Amino acid sequence: MKKKTIIGIAVLAIVATVAFFILIFFLISCRNDSETKPVHLISVDINKSESLDISETANITNIVNLELTDNSIIKEISKIYVTDQFILIVDLIKSEIFIFNKYNGEFIRNIGQKGQGPGEYIMFNDVFFEEDSQFIYAHERIKKNMMIYNLSGDLINELPCQYWFRGFCKNKDGFWVYSCYPEENPEGYALMLLNDSLTERIEGFLPQRSFFPTVNGPRFIKDTNDIFYFIYPFNNVIYQLRNGEPHPYFQIDFGGRTLPYEKIRRMSDPIEYNDLIYNYDYLGDIVNPHIVNNKLYFSFSRTSGGSIRYTTIYNLSKQVTKVFSGFRKYLPQTPSGMQFESITFTEPVGVNKDELIYSISPDNLSDHDFSLIKKNISNSLDRESNPVLFFIKEK
Repeated sequence: MKKKTIIGIAVLAIVATVAFFILIFFLISCRNDSETKPVHLISVDINKSESLDISETANITNIVNLELTDNSIIKEISKIYVTDQFILIVDLIKSEIFIFNKYNGEFIRNIGQKGQGPGEYIMFNDVFFEEDSQFIYAHERIKKNMMIYNLSGDLINELPCQYWFRGFCKNKDGFWVYSCYPEENPEGYALMLLNDSLTERIEGFLPQRSFFPTVNGPRFIKDTNDIFYFIYPFNNVIYQLRNGEPHPYFQIDFGGRTLPYEKIRRMSDPIEYNDLIYNYDYLGDIVNPHIVNNKLYFSFSRTSGGSIRYTTIYNLSKQVTKVFSGFRKYLPQTPSGMQFESITFTEPVGVNKDELIYSISPDNLSDHDFSLIKKNISNSLDRESNPVLFFIKEK
């Protein structure tokens, strides 16, 4: 009798244990399922695209001509950061960092010294400005170092990097890096979280079999709540980075013309990849994202059909998507009283709090608009000058 009782108790214990693990598995599965669903599903239909008229929704709040000197020649604005006093311009084509006065565009200094000696750099992969510390982090791709500067241009520290990476940002979790180099990353993680000293990998995410040529441009953005996002070039999902993990936040749905990303992640043949990208009329290549005033701005293009590119604005509150394939000239008067003739704004290059920042080359201005800016903003402006920045705020 005792033996049967003991056996019965043991069976009940086993059943209870199995039930417990099944419950735990179920709860974890439910949690993971909920985490894999994006918060916002953005449906995009290019057949409903229209022309964007900023005149109807926004005003120019400031115009800044970035001073041109022998040491401040800008070829491309890859990134732009704005502080209380300065405008920080990152030009990754030239691999240079410039500091300008926020109000009058006066050139102040370069950051870093080019060269191969101690404390010097050869080429930057990416640059990130940390607002809290006011430090500039620049990843040196040849020496595999993280150069850390202050806004005065002083080199504060150099951290050796164990991993190669293409882009990065830094938050309380550590360094989030976008990797597309398999040498130190045999698992093929596209996104990795490294510790603050860049000595070890905390975790890896989004593995793929092979890395293919990817689009240029920032892979990480930040909203006004200091939350970072990762734009994975082999996916139509924008991930929110929090609590040490990427969480799907925006999913862009192009319907039947959405690139088959799961197929791409399993590919290992570049010829097969190129055939898929260029011989089929898919939509994708999500670039230039910005989050401001509770709206997500981004661009995308057709994988075939040349350089056709679309701009999208998604309202997070109303969950409304608008797609634009053209742009109208800006008509209203600015606070300075200037009436532009034919100036147009296409894609923003950055944000400043609740403002969008647009960049226009003086050579692309009409004679009328060029004269207006030269008379009211900068007498030194000429057709070969640096880009002119326009700060635009919703009405």
